[in-house]
Amino acid sequence: MTREQREALRSLRNLPVSHGVACRYADKSGVTVITDLECDDKKIVQELHDPHHYDILPSDPTESVISTVKAWSNKWTLKGEINEDIRVYIENIGDSHPGKCKPLVKTHKQKPFPIRLLLSGCGTPIQPLSKFVQLNIRHLTEHLPFQILDTKEFLRKIDEINNTFSPLPDSVCFATCDVVALYPNVNNDMGLPAVASLLREHPSQLGIRTDCVLEALDIALTNNTCVYSDETTSTYARPNRGTAMGPSHACDYVDIFMSELDKKLVSTCPVPLLSSLVPHHLQEQYRYLDWSRFRDDGFALLLDSEHIQPFTECLQSLHPPNIKWTVSHGKSATYLDVSLSLRDGKITTDVFSKHNHSYLPPSSCHSPAVFKGFAQGIGTRLRMICSQDDDLDRRLEEYAKYLTISGWKYKTAKERLVEGAKTNRKKLLQQPRKKREKKIAWVSTYDPRVPSKTAIMNKNNHLLHASAVNKEIFPPRTIISADKKRPNLAQIYKPTVPQTHVHHGPKSKPGFFPCGNKCDTCRYSKETTVLVSPWDGRHWPIKQHLSVPPLTLFTS
Repeated sequence: MTREQREALRSLRNLPVSHGVACRYADKSGVTVITDLECDDKKIVQELHDPHHYDILPSDPTESVISTVKAWSNKWTLKGEINEDIRVYIENIGDSHPGKCKPLVKTHKQKPFPIRLLLSGCGTPIQPLSKFVQLNIRHLTEHLPFQILDTKEFLRKIDEINNTFSPLPDSVCFATCDVVALYPNVNNDMGLPAVASLLREHPSQLGIRTDCVLEALDIALTNNTCVYSDETTSTYARPNRGTAMGPSHACDYVDIFMSELDKKLVSTCPVPLLSSLVPHHLQEQYRYLDWSRFRDDGFALLLDSEHIQPFTECLQSLHPPNIKWTVSHGKSATYLDVSLSLRDGKITTDVFSKHNHSYLPPSSCHSPAVFKGFAQGIGTRLRMICSQDDDLDRRLEEYAKYLTISGWKYKTAKERLVEGAKTNRKKLLQQPRKKREKKIAWVSTYDPRVPSKTAIMNKNNHLLHASAVNKEIFPPRTIISADKKRPNLAQIYKPTVPQTHVHHGPKSKPGFFPCGNKCDTCRYSKETTVLVSPWDGRHWPIKQHLSVPPLTLFTS
């Protein structure tokens, strides 16, 4: 960056100090919003003092939560349900703190823009326990009949509807539904039994008992404390209902809760749904096409627009007064990143986007591997979503211009988009989800001036595999190179917690310092302020304060 650009970036980052405002992310778009910090403080404190959602705590509850987590860990370790590695991971919370509050501005709503209060789960006492819960319940979402996992699965449903029910009656219409503030309104008295029921049918893939997982989930739900600090005071609070959006377990838990409402809707709906178009003995086979849901967004195809009112009333009656829905209907609709319309008795799909199209320019400081299939991937996505060739051609031209605006050469962008769109659409939709293989990654921050890590590994793999033991531990193609992303401009001038005052305190001592927990890394390292090259003996001063990171649980 030029000197002027660096000064401009510094000015944006210092807005909280110089002008009492801050740059923030907007919800569901790439928009940057400048908000008044005093106004933000009032909105956040007002939300935290809402007795329907939060209980205000008199002091920092961290020590109490740590004691609760460790009591759970000791109990199930003594019972032999969790091993020592899991216990150490869950109890590595000595330097934890309450979650931080962050306002997310909802610019897609009407003015004055409301905010959604996000609670960060990073660094909290329940973060490791929440991850433990997620690893034990994430497989359950594969057994929810009306849950869709992504756009591809939704498009497969649309194709199934076209193949089974085409031509559709002229009277049909789309109904798209959205839950208002889902996460804080989840009923845990229904969610916990739903998790228990599914775990009994589909036990944890880690072999953990159901009651152990449920107790951990209950602790994670009831101890997700947070703090919000302004210039004078700190407000400590704890959600008294639902779940926060930040913890690892939140998404899977919410999906399982909503699956109970899905089944209730389809079984009690007062109007005929899509499966009623087939003979009675086949209706159960096609019941899963009656309703689709991705988290808090639902979709149904109603046989007549006059059915909207009773259908909406049925939705609102599923779980009053907590779960409220907004419903839109018509001959066309948008759902996820798909635009739907009816044409000649069939549903056609096109790509839909709410946000502005700003893409990574080829001049950005990223590994060449990042750009290798970048535009082709966009072209493949357009081919998958666009069911009509004329819509695809129009979108390829449109997205080529978006990439050109972002710094790509038009000819290169168009060629790569077209190349990615050559794949057969039916073949794309039929491709199964890839299972992640276990890999060991050599991770570093990308720097174009340093040698290629992949080339270094390829050159020296024969040395590693010369030992039969090493080859068994590290099979071929299990060690990969990976680049850690540098902070982008938005992350630099839009920090999670704006710095509202200048810090003048002493800086941490530069050098490397063992963590003191007798971990494997510290056993072979020592405190030092210089790095000595093993090749030529040169000394390189360490300018930052470095320490061994906390123990992390790695899974495939």
